[in-house]
Amino acid sequence: MDDVILTPIRISDLESLVYNQSRRAMAEFASGKPEQKTVGLMNVQQAAEFIGRSKATIYSLVHLRKIPFMKKGGLFFSRKQLTDWINSGSMSTQDDIDAEIKENALKGLER
Repeated sequence: MDDVILTPIRISDLESLVYNQSRRAMAEFASGKPEQKTVGLMNVQQAAEFIGRSKATIYSLVHLRKIPFMKKGGLFFSRKQLTDWINSGSMSTQDDIDAEIKENALKGLER
């Protein structure tokens, strides 16, 4: 259970992830052979499918150094690093913001 991540996700992002994973599984089944994977690492195509974007977008994000990647005889992406990168863009809820404002206000009164 170490690889379980609980995080808020938009319905559209979840739909995209499920759709892409389903497509990959159906293609693998149709080919009759399982997709070879390096544990935890993905190529550009796999990374694009994982985050629901095009390969061109992945290359652009790499060029701008806005996405974590490794370049050693090819371009690779860590599943964990991409998941962390996606999670780092999470938006706070209004309740989270209100709680932070209240906490900061109380700290200000204590000074």
